[in-house]
Amino acid sequence: MNTGCWMVTKFVKKHSCAVDYKREGHRQATSWVIGDCLKNRYIAPSRTFKPKDIIDDVRERFGVQITYNKAWRAREAAYNTLRGTPEESYTFLPSFLHVLVECNPGRFNYFFFTLAASKEGYKFCRPVVCVDGLI
Repeated sequence: MNTGCWMVTKFVKKHSCAVDYKREGHRQATSWVIGDCLKNRYIAPSRTFKPKDIIDDVRERFGVQITYNKAWRAREAAYNTLRGTPEESYTFLPSFLHVLVECNPGRFNYFFFTLAASKEGYKFCRPVVCVDGLI
């Protein structure tokens, strides 16, 4: 009876794969898998891993050569697993602001929010004075 399934009938414990499987672009060494293996090294918020560090670490620990691009994606996957994506973080803003106002009644009439890149860009803006109602 052909069910479309297969069954393991024999297991040989001796490893016989060639050593050249460790070449660059190893299929099983995906950025997600590498990021999952490295995420315990990202626990300290001040700790940053550069892609070059990840390339060296993966070569040393697993004997696999990966590309810079894959190391970058692995870094992002590890950060996203530990800290969440930026999109997920922004979904918490309304509830954070609600709690902020509830815990500090009468202190917040307005709230100004800006990204660090925008804040740095304000240094290069020219001050402008606008007066309404003049002819």
